[in-house]
Amino acid sequence: MNSYREKNILLALLIITSFNKLFFSWLSISILGISFYLILFIVTIFSIFLSKIKAYRKSDIYIYLVLIVSLFFVKFSRDILYPSSRGYISEILYSFPIYLIPVFLLIFSKIDKEFIKRLRTILLWLLIIQAFLATMFMLHLPTVNLIGENAPINYIRYAGIMGAANMNSDFNALIVSILILGSSNYSFTQKVLIVMIGGISVVPSFSRTAMGIILMIFVYIIFTTLKRKLRVLFWIILPIFILLSYVVIRSNMETLQEVRSFSRITTTIENKGLDPNREAKNQLAYSLLTDNLSYFVFGAPVKKQIDGSISVSDNSVLQNSLVNGAPFMIFFFLVIIKISNLRVQINSDVILYLLIITLTVFVNNALYWMPWIYLVSIGYWSISNKGKMRLNVT
Repeated sequence: MNSYREKNILLALLIITSFNKLFFSWLSISILGISFYLILFIVTIFSIFLSKIKAYRKSDIYIYLVLIVSLFFVKFSRDILYPSSRGYISEILYSFPIYLIPVFLLIFSKIDKEFIKRLRTILLWLLIIQAFLATMFMLHLPTVNLIGENAPINYIRYAGIMGAANMNSDFNALIVSILILGSSNYSFTQKVLIVMIGGISVVPSFSRTAMGIILMIFVYIIFTTLKRKLRVLFWIILPIFILLSYVVIRSNMETLQEVRSFSRITTTIENKGLDPNREAKNQLAYSLLTDNLSYFVFGAPVKKQIDGSISVSDNSVLQNSLVNGAPFMIFFFLVIIKISNLRVQINSDVILYLLIITLTVFVNNALYWMPWIYLVSIGYWSISNKGKMRLNVT
């Protein structure tokens, strides 16, 4: 990534896509029912991608083209089987996770030290802004809280600049993950401070996933800071701490239920780690995929994905399988593994990062969050190339 202008555009897109909901609330522009900002974003990304296409491995380009042709075939088949009110072109455009994630991974595979340095600065400021807005919300002071029109009356979860509590908090948790896992320059104190700021930014959203990720990163910091001899003691103390925490929470359910942040955690413990609403959604998705061969191959009609008050969501993998078919989704993930060069890039930091990504996509609609899929692609290469970046420091 040699062009200074190109780096500026890609970093600017990170800021723009992070505040996209806010911009859209100020100036709503659509073309044929499709967000003007989405079209502009896609056109800009593909312009950069096509200008650098000769720099990527030919095998990656070929398999990406096969993916695109397969997507057109699936959408064409679905349009015949289950005609959509959106139309064929809109269905293709709204399948942006399929055709954009590989492009993001290819573009950011060429990032350098200068880009990473500027990225960290932007991410730190984004996290600080998010924590500040979350603090203002908790203090009942003016803030930015873009609650969707379909949200219940007296909705108390903080939706933030992204208009959805889970999306906003998981995005912040992702920032923390990238800052900690992608840098070797922060001191222990700085890492803990980043985790604390991240924790503040996710607390009012009451997102168990984001809180869990923040906790995972904190445990990672403690573990990697300890000397080798103390690590054995750490693994002895950690399960004891978890067990004691469980006992304390179980013994103080009524008191903790009054604190909304703990309410969702205590409810999860009462349900033995299960979320009845999410389980019902997953069960509906599984039944559609397993009970009908056509639904398994090409996905299910939208109307079939709703059963009374239950609709398929909160699981990106199942949701995409019902939109594009299970075989196509398996092929899509194989393409991602190929383009990300996973076998070469794998290390302990990457494994933890992939665990965080996997957790998020299986319990949320993360693959449909443009800011998340954009940042997660940048994060992958900044973390997997951390050692190389450090070795090149002069």
